[in-house]
Amino acid sequence: MKRLLCFLLLILLKLHAGYAQNRQPALVSVASPAKRVNTFPFFETTADKPAKPEKKREEVVAKPANDVAKSEAPPAAPAIAKPAFSKPVVAAKNAAFDPEAVRTVYFNRRFAQTSNKENAYFYRQAKFDRTTNIPKGPVKDFYVNGDKPKFEGQFSKYENTYEERNTDFDGLCKFYEENGSYIARTYSKKRITKEVKYNASGDVTGETEFDNAGRKKAFSDYILDKNGNKIGLIKGAFNPRTNREEAVKQLQYENGKLKSEVDLINNCPVSKALHYTEGGMVHEVYFQDFTCEPGNAWKFTNKSFFSTTLKKDPASFQIRTVGEKGEFGTFQMPVNYDFSNKSFEIVAIFDLATEKPMTEFGIIWEFIDNNNYSFLKVNTATKTFEVNAVKAGIMQKYMTGVRQPVLEFQQSEVTLSFKSTQEGKVYSLNGQPLKYLKGTDPINFDKFARTDPAKESKIWNVGAYFKSTSINDGIILKSIEIKML
Repeated sequence: MKRLLCFLLLILLKLHAGYAQNRQPALVSVASPAKRVNTFPFFETTADKPAKPEKKREEVVAKPANDVAKSEAPPAAPAIAKPAFSKPVVAAKNAAFDPEAVRTVYFNRRFAQTSNKENAYFYRQAKFDRTTNIPKGPVKDFYVNGDKPKFEGQFSKYENTYEERNTDFDGLCKFYEENGSYIARTYSKKRITKEVKYNASGDVTGETEFDNAGRKKAFSDYILDKNGNKIGLIKGAFNPRTNREEAVKQLQYENGKLKSEVDLINNCPVSKALHYTEGGMVHEVYFQDFTCEPGNAWKFTNKSFFSTTLKKDPASFQIRTVGEKGEFGTFQMPVNYDFSNKSFEIVAIFDLATEKPMTEFGIIWEFIDNNNYSFLKVNTATKTFEVNAVKAGIMQKYMTGVRQPVLEFQQSEVTLSFKSTQEGKVYSLNGQPLKYLKGTDPINFDKFARTDPAKESKIWNVGAYFKSTSINDGIILKSIEIKML
């Protein structure tokens, strides 16, 4: 009896276990078709049956057009596929800028960007990066007036805010003036390596090669007159031994023959040059043209009564009275030459284009000190001249009894000269000999004023003379030349 009960209990346990197993939920993928799940193992499942073979689709054979018209209606037109986005795509802010698009940016004369074309001085055309607003590749600038080229090249570094800081270039760059002349510069690794200058006609007017330190390794520049014609040449190089730039400046006559030659040091002329006649004769010339600050050889006497300013354009030396009125000053240099027995010419060019021009000025020679010197001076107020000498503070009598015609000063620039040759002495104002009256006849004044005619010193201090009449009056000294003829 016990065995029978145990057997029945075992069967019930097995049946219960099978029922619990089939009650577990089946997991079905959303990608697969739904299957029927049997809840009891007594039912047969389709998973164990083999899949029925799929019927083959019969091949469709195209019918002739006339048969289609009889048997079938024409097929519907195929539907046009819609684009993925019906609205235009708006580029994101950081999207790359179209590399083919060229923008135009305008600048005024202060090199600030402006949106007003009418106030613009020049404009820039380039492909700009939209994110950085920096030009990508070559840049072209044009003057607004006439649309003439102003710049063509590429920047190695670019500043959007301050245009004047855009001075770093790369490769070949061209810088144009409004008249059409331009300079072509070649840059490598932010350094200039070569420069070629062209005039408006495209002719080369200068060429320079630079070393790695930016110094002129070799250069040549043509000198042009106001009409653009070549009248000379400057040629030189940087000398690493002396650590300075050294060159030779040559001027020529219209026939191409050499006219003058002077050495330049750091683009400043030395005080001695060579002048050539068209016949080939050469003369030494000591000079000051004020293209640079006067060297130590030039002395300014009574300087405390005057202020001086070196002007660059045009080159000149402006002198103004700041001390006692009635004082005179001189600007001279020592020259070693036999003035007593050899030919020479002293030339000084003044300009009266000041607010209060001095009325008394001229040239001096054999200057020793304020009490010993010889001079030629003119007076624009009295319209007279004087050739005389001061010895030991006493004025000599070279002009005693001399009557002279009235001088004419028709322009602000005044040239005074004293020329001494075997033929005689000539004092000139603007190229015209100064004369005195003998009766009613004008005669060239030819006396040789000397502090001490018996003294034969071969070193004379020669230069310019000027005298103030009131505070703040002034004069402009443009050049001085002492020619050995």
